Amino acid sequence: MSAPRTPIDGGTVRIDRVMDPRGTVATLTIDHPARRNAIGPAVISALTDAARTLAREDDLRAVVLRGAGGVFSAGANVKVMSGLDPAGARAFITALHHAIDAVRRLPVPVIAVLEGRCYGAAMELAAACDMRLASTAMIAGMPEVRVGLPSVIEACLLPRLIGWGKTSELLLTGRDIRAGEAERIGFVERLAPAEALDDALADWIDMVLAAAPHAVRAQKAVMAGWEGDDAPGIRASIAAFEAAYRTPEPQLGMAAFAVTAQSDGPPPAVIFDLDGTLIHSAPDLHAAANVMLAGLGRPALTLEQVTGFIGNGVPVLVERCIAATGGGSEPMALSRFSDAYDAAPTALTRAYPGVVGMLEHLAAAGARMAICTNKPEGPTRRILSDLGLERYFEAIVGGDSLPVRKPDPAPLLHAIEALGAELSETLYIGDSETDAETARRARCAFWLFTQGYRHRPAMDLPADRRFDTFDGALAMLKTLPGLGQVRP
Repeated sequence: MSAPRTPIDGGTVRIDRVMDPRGTVATLTIDHPARRNAIGPAVISALTDAARTLAREDDLRAVVLRGAGGVFSAGANVKVMSGLDPAGARAFITALHHAIDAVRRLPVPVIAVLEGRCYGAAMELAAACDMRLASTAMIAGMPEVRVGLPSVIEACLLPRLIGWGKTSELLLTGRDIRAGEAERIGFVERLAPAEALDDALADWIDMVLAAAPHAVRAQKAVMAGWEGDDAPGIRASIAAFEAAYRTPEPQLGMAAFAVTAQSDGPPPAVIFDLDGTLIHSAPDLHAAANVMLAGLGRPALTLEQVTGFIGNGVPVLVERCIAATGGGSEPMALSRFSDAYDAAPTALTRAYPGVVGMLEHLAAAGARMAICTNKPEGPTRRILSDLGLERYFEAIVGGDSLPVRKPDPAPLLHAIEALGAELSETLYIGDSETDAETARRARCAFWLFTQGYRHRPAMDLPADRRFDTFDGALAMLKTLPGLGQVRP
C-alpha cells in the first residue's frame, strides 16, 4: 500500500489575538506544515484576507507573523508553480504581491519571527515586515535563479535592508545564508535560540505597547513616505516572471527544489539506473561481447571500447560491437551475446563501494526504491539477486518491460507509478547522457554519478547534483526531508 499523498496546495493563515489593556496584539500564523508552510494559492488568499481584516481594527497595536511547526516558510509552493503556464504565472505572482503588500501596509508594527527555512517569497514577506527576529538555526535565501526564475515583486525591498551589493550576490547566485550572516548584513535585527524566541518577542512587543499608540501609527505612515514609489519596478518584475514561463527552465528547475526543501510528507522515492550507477558491470559485458565476436570470426574489442558502448540497452551495444569490428549484418549476434552473458552475468560484476551502505540507510529511513535500466528485466533481476541487492527495490523496470527504452521518459514514469509515488517527490540517480536526458524529458530531479559510463564530461550533463562516491551520495541524501533518520 502506498503512503498517503500530501495535497499539492492547501494550508491557511490563522489569526490569534491577545487582548492587552494597552491594545490588541494579533499573531498571523502560516499553517501548512505538510509543505513546510509553502505559500500557494490557499495561503495567499488567507494571508491577504487576514491582513486586510486586521488593518480595519482600531485597537490593533502590533502584529506578529510566524509559521507553524517551527518553520517560517520554505517559500512559494513550487509544486503549484511547476504546473503554471505564462498566464497562470502572472496571476499567481500578482496575487502573491497583493498578499505581501497587505502585510506591508498594516498600520501598526509587524514583527516577523523567523525559524527554520525562510526562502524566496518568504524572505520577501519577511522584508515587508517592520522588524525581524530570527532563530539562531534559521536559514534564508533567494533560490529563484536556481529553479529557473527571476526574483521579483517584494524582492525590491531587500536593498533597503542589506544593500545593493549583498542583494545582487543573493539574487544572482541563489545561495543560502545562515542566521549569523543574516544579522550581520541587516536582514534580521535580533537573534535568539529557538527556546528563547518567545521571550525576545515579548520584549519587543512590550516596548511597542509602552509607546503612544497614535504616535506609533503616525511614525509608520511617515516612514512609508520615505520609501519612494516601487510600483513601476514591481509591475516590470511581474512581466519578467511571466516571460520566464515561456522558457523550459522553471519546470526543469523546480522539481529538485520541491524534493529538497518543501516536503514533510513521506520520504522521497529514489530510482536508480543500474549499469555504471550501482554496479560496475563492464567487465562481464566485455567478456560476453568478445565471446560473441569470436563465434562470429571477428576480432576482440578492448574493455575501454565496450564500456563506451554501454547505456542504450543490449541491442544497441551489440550493434556497436559489430560496427566496430567491420560492420555488416550478423543476424545471430544478439542471441550469441545473450547466451554468453546469461551464462555468467556476475562473474566479474560488483556493486560500487558504498552502494550497499547507502541502500541500507535508505531502506531504514523508509524510502521507496526502484531500478530503471535499459538492461533486459530478466538479467537485471538475476544480477540484483546474485549481488544481494534485489531486496531493496519495490519495482524493477528493464529495457524490455515496455515497448520503449530510455531516454524515452516512459520507463522512468512507469517506475514512479509502480512505487505509488509522485513525480515531484522522486529523485532519479544515473551515470550517463541517457539517464540525464531521461530525467530531463520526464521533468524529474536528477543526480549524476560521475564515475560511471558516459562519453561527455560530467559538467556538460544537466544534473541537480553530482557525486563521485556513494558515501558522498549518502551524505547528500541525508539532507533530504525524511531521509536523515532511520525509522523504528
